[in-house]
Amino acid sequence: MTYFCKNIYKYKQPTILILDSGVGGLSIYTAMRKLLPYVWYLYFFDNQAFPYGEHSEIFITNRVTSIIKTVQNQHQLDLVVVACNTASVVSLKILQNHFLFPIIGTIPAIKLASKLTRNGIIGVLATHRTANHDYTWSLIKRFASKYKVLLLGTSELVHLAESKIYGEKISLSMIRNILAPWLEMKQPPDTIVLGCTHFSLLKKELITTLSSNSYLVDSRRTIAKYSLRLLQRNETLIKDPINNVNYSIRPNKIYCSMDTTKVIKLKSILLSNYNFFSLEILSI
Repeated sequence: MTYFCKNIYKYKQPTILILDSGVGGLSIYTAMRKLLPYVWYLYFFDNQAFPYGEHSEIFITNRVTSIIKTVQNQHQLDLVVVACNTASVVSLKILQNHFLFPIIGTIPAIKLASKLTRNGIIGVLATHRTANHDYTWSLIKRFASKYKVLLLGTSELVHLAESKIYGEKISLSMIRNILAPWLEMKQPPDTIVLGCTHFSLLKKELITTLSSNSYLVDSRRTIAKYSLRLLQRNETLIKDPINNVNYSIRPNKIYCSMDTTKVIKLKSILLSNYNFFSLEILSI
């Protein structure tokens, strides 16, 4: 554990690992960094197994467990955020029972959507696995049983979000085709849950395509606030790091599981737009 001057000081810079199969978790990272700017962030994107939604539940659970163990062997972790709805609904409970440090997942914000809907129709936009998973249906039953909930599963939006990060132009006609089941309705959902962290990266395009009355909901701010509470509860978050001479700020680091030509391009994007200063390959 990284204490200063041989553990005399109470506080250290907390270390948070954020992981996803791709770059969708950067939407979570951005929200967390606004609220928690003095944390040391490690981001792992598992490009070798991207996207998780195309794998079995056993594979996803074993894969995410291996990633956390591998990073844990290199760094002392204070908190892990599984920034992938698919991995969260599949493996979160198992992960929380396996590791001693707190692990937060990202789940569809159906509870929040039920408080915001005006016409009583909620749309859940997610990957096929998340949309069809029992965990998602349990959230609907618990928080939105009196509303009409429409689920739309798509993997195409995941790939479009990845393309956007790499600077590629996004086709609005493709998004319209994906959302056609809702766009063709006489009374479409007015509140739409973004049940995949990748989709938050496409908010601008989704708002342009959907009805002007549609409200998009995700869990980014909720996760950031909950992370803050956990760090404060565990007394790992310093209150005034700028004025504490014993507090050291480390540059944020990103890992991926496979070296590709895209990774080289991504390195400069992450440096200029997301405040990451190194990208390394970490085999799983």
